[in-house]
Amino acid sequence: MKLIAIAFLILALASCSNSAEDTAVIKNSIASEAQLQQMNVMLYNNGNRFSENVLDEFHSTPKNPEYEAMRDYLNKTVKRLNQIDSVTLTAINALDRLKISLMEIDNGNHSFNLNRSIIPNNFDLSLLKSPLNTGIATDFFINSDETSSSEKGLDLFNILKSYRNDLITIVAIRKHRRVLIEDITNYGNNEAFEKKVISEISSMIPFPIDDKQVATNLYINLTLPKSVSNGNKKTPWILATFQHSNLIGAITQLTILQNKVLEARAIALQHISLIGCFAEYGFDRIVPFASGPSLIHEGETAEISVGMAAFDSYNQPGVTLESIDGEVLKPENGTGKVRVKPKKGLQKIQGTVSIKNKSGIKKTTTWEWDIQVLPKK
Repeated sequence: MKLIAIAFLILALASCSNSAEDTAVIKNSIASEAQLQQMNVMLYNNGNRFSENVLDEFHSTPKNPEYEAMRDYLNKTVKRLNQIDSVTLTAINALDRLKISLMEIDNGNHSFNLNRSIIPNNFDLSLLKSPLNTGIATDFFINSDETSSSEKGLDLFNILKSYRNDLITIVAIRKHRRVLIEDITNYGNNEAFEKKVISEISSMIPFPIDDKQVATNLYINLTLPKSVSNGNKKTPWILATFQHSNLIGAITQLTILQNKVLEARAIALQHISLIGCFAEYGFDRIVPFASGPSLIHEGETAEISVGMAAFDSYNQPGVTLESIDGEVLKPENGTGKVRVKPKKGLQKIQGTVSIKNKSGIKKTTTWEWDIQVLPKK
């Protein structure tokens, strides 16, 4: 809500020019942009917390054969986090270059330097000669026919589009899987767009459920609308945003887009880092389960328990069988199995199941299962 309020203030300020209150307008505009830059730093730090936790866990995992699979998994996770930062840096810098181009059109005597950082450059906007000029941004982002995007306007769309697609691809990489991200168009209102995105994302590739939800959110949040409603008619987004916008308002709009980029980065970092990390016991797979009676008589009510089971595919449980002779099978997919041939009657099968936490400490608990063995036919 805070970001929306700032955006409305920017639009109001952008419409003001050549008045006795120009000085106050400029001062308030610079203050608004500074608030957005503070939010950028906060979003950057929020994302870093997830990366730092993964690195801490990687460095604390013992370097011995028993933990080789876990260290390999964590190492791959770190690489994916670095990929996110790499594409984020590209997007942030590209938006900063658009700001520099606008500022140098206004003040050709001053060179604005670009510091390559994921945190957007906090340019000194007091150096602008004509901060309330409404022609610079219009000519920069909109064609002379004033009905369509200029080359720079198209660049702006492509910056967000490329970042969106790169981020979704990184989120969806599991076992070297790649994703073809298609443009989703021909939608009406926001609700229709969201339904369309959910449908298209689901059909593009069989994402795991958690990946699919994150990919959908990233697509929606990083897609600029082709047009916005203006009364009974629709206006291209680029015109509604930059036509007759003063220079400082246009620069601030680019800072708002950098907010969106860094917010998306934090979401992606959190999603990837939480797969198998940051708990005493790690989980990287979730599967549904249902249990209940396998035999009832007609007219009886069956009660079925349904839930989701989480397990660590790199840390299989150890299972023992203690109450009866039998075979303990090799565990897989987080599940151990035993094979027994009990005698007739009600038999209680018992044993233990163990799992190691991320510190290598084994926790063991007992399990039991009652089975009614009928006489041979």
